[in-house]
Amino acid sequence: MIDTTTRTTLESLLVDNFSTVTLQVPPALTGTLSLDCTVKYLTQDILDEIIDEEENLVVIGVSYPVMDRRFIRNVSDRFQQLKQHNLLSEAPAAAGDWITVNGAVTASFSFNVAEPNISRIGIYTKTVAGTTSWLWFEMYNERGLMISRRLIFTTNIIETGWLYLDFNMRPRINPTTGFSETFTVILREETYGATPTGIDIGKTGVAIAYRIYTYRYAELVGKLNTGTMRINVYAKDKKTTKDPSPLLFIGKDDIVGQVIKQIREYVWSNWTQYGLNDIDSTVLTDGETSSDIIPYGSGVMDITLVVPDFGIVPTPVATIKQITIEHEEE
Repeated sequence: MIDTTTRTTLESLLVDNFSTVTLQVPPALTGTLSLDCTVKYLTQDILDEIIDEEENLVVIGVSYPVMDRRFIRNVSDRFQQLKQHNLLSEAPAAAGDWITVNGAVTASFSFNVAEPNISRIGIYTKTVAGTTSWLWFEMYNERGLMISRRLIFTTNIIETGWLYLDFNMRPRINPTTGFSETFTVILREETYGATPTGIDIGKTGVAIAYRIYTYRYAELVGKLNTGTMRINVYAKDKKTTKDPSPLLFIGKDDIVGQVIKQIREYVWSNWTQYGLNDIDSTVLTDGETSSDIIPYGSGVMDITLVVPDFGIVPTPVATIKQITIEHEEE
């Protein structure tokens, strides 16, 4: 569930970042308005705030619907057994040893494996101060490009530490050498944003640091708890003069839409560490937003958090690598 401490933190972040909102005034979109925001819980308090106050306010209502916190049994596609990552080989990172991937400067490393599967590859990264760069991860075999993934700054790339990419690869093991073919990973920058100054990649002192994982199957029994943080936004029509004109008027539905868009982008960009970046579609009720009879407009946005609650995981069992069958004729 979304615990009390996390709730308090998230609500405080909403208060700190949305005490006021700046909106564009349609249809010209050349002017802006700043409206005060307040965060509340009880629906009646919200309605009183919206209807009774002469000041134009935007009210953000926060709730945690109990009915959405359902428990789901965890079942895999291999008789309740899941893949568990197992470190196969490693080139450990040396303290303070980095190469900055920027422009024409790339980083690369090569490896082969003695197991018939690869489930995860880790690289050691560090963000350059002020950078907005993204990173391309490309893996090649002897015949060409196999995998290409874009790693987005602030979403995939952590400040300092191991970044993992999961795969489902089954390389063939040469029976003579006992190893797979050679794979090569190339890390290069994709310029993005205002200051694309690169991403630091950890080194071993000589080469690029990396980790290669294989998988083992293990029985996993547990449940997944889905919690929901529901955000409701309420607003009245904003008139900048006594007699509104198309350039000096912003309707309640437009206010709600713009504020929810700002909250959605804020959550996506800043709340990834809480896992609260899975946002459902925004619901705007036509009867409220389009009617002149109801004095306020509202929109609803659900942000979900999935929390694992797993039981005991037995010692993983290695996959079968090779079986030799001998047959004697009588």
